[in-house]
Amino acid sequence: MDIRRLRYFNTIADYGSFSAASRRLKIAQPALSRQIRLLEEEVGVELFIRSLNGVVLTEAGNRLYRHVQALMHQFGQTREIAQGELGGVTGEVAIGLPTTICAILAKPLLDAALRRYPKVRIRLVESLGSVIREMLESGSLDLAVLYNIEATNRLAVDELMVEDLCLVGVADPALEGLTALEFRELAKFPLVLSSTAQSLRRLLETMAVSEGIELNIRLEVDSVHLTRYIAEEGLAYTVASHGVFHQEVEGGRLRAIDIVNPRIRRSVAIVSAAGRQSLTSQHLHRLIREIAQGLVHSGQWRAGLIGSDGREPVPDGLLA
Repeated sequence: MDIRRLRYFNTIADYGSFSAASRRLKIAQPALSRQIRLLEEEVGVELFIRSLNGVVLTEAGNRLYRHVQALMHQFGQTREIAQGELGGVTGEVAIGLPTTICAILAKPLLDAALRRYPKVRIRLVESLGSVIREMLESGSLDLAVLYNIEATNRLAVDELMVEDLCLVGVADPALEGLTALEFRELAKFPLVLSSTAQSLRRLLETMAVSEGIELNIRLEVDSVHLTRYIAEEGLAYTVASHGVFHQEVEGGRLRAIDIVNPRIRRSVAIVSAAGRQSLTSQHLHRLIREIAQGLVHSGQWRAGLIGSDGREPVPDGLLA
């Protein structure tokens, strides 16, 4: 199968239009259409549904697209594999971060990576943890930072830390004098939480059933930025990692109250496809660990660090 033809297919799927892909690839549209017809004949199925507004992938096209993304990514690493360490760290690394981890980690990680590895092209994907895991297993991502994940024969897991979650809201009378809050008392607060597709929401509801309470969920929002606005406006409270709202808490715009008896606790780990880390992704893996540890040491990410051997806890954060 011709890698060029697959690249054409991938570009059309990305742009949703033969004409836009033609301009991007700098080839005539009739020639591009012919290449896709040949590809469809080769695989024996229709890949696109054509319309006046562009194209969308068929079910078979979606399956091929996921596979081709992984192939394109692996193909892009060919030069790095051949060169090894010659000429410094080069290549491409695709990293997946769930939304809440992205809010804490993305900026310092990208700042450090651009300075330290100027020849490395980084692709950062922000999405649901389940989507990121699927992309990692398919080969579309090299690395991810995920919550509450265990190693499998397909995934290698490097545990980073354990974080405790807190109640976050404006400094109003309901939080006056509170230094900690029992889990059962969450029922008193109107909450804005993520949808049930998110692991944190499922964890909270499972714990609520176990404690015999019903959470007062007023709003469902899968956006850190919108949740921040809702909390700052005093429309509802949220349950989150302290690090997501570190600046707002430090600036006095929000308060973060520890939740105890029981604590809401989750692990954070760097995850990669087992046995498939390139030299460049190993460098980025170490950088992620370094940046995350720095955020914990500085107090921006309140958590208990786990040593790189997975056993020795670092005496910092909530587990000290």
